[in-house]
Amino acid sequence: MPRPKGSQNKITTEVKEQLQNLIDEVVNRIDVEAMTIDQKLKLLQLSLHYVLPRHVVQKRQRNLMRIYRCLLINKKIKNCSVYLH
Repeated sequence: MPRPKGSQNKITTEVKEQLQNLIDEVVNRIDVEAMTIDQKLKLLQLSLHYVLPRHVVQKRQRNLMRIYRCLLINKKIKNCSVYLH
């Protein structure tokens, strides 16, 4: 007998729950202080897709890329006139 229409698939729910627990554990173990600026920018770039609407992500990514280019040129963020808004 198939499950009723609209009901949760038990296995899918369990897999999602286990995956969420794994993700939470991995995220909690990230040592941001030990990361390089490049790694921090990449983490932000990847993470934005999961917390902000698409149009906001695109704007933030453009700003991150400007900062990254500035870092490559000046080697110091304090010399840049680009800020995250």
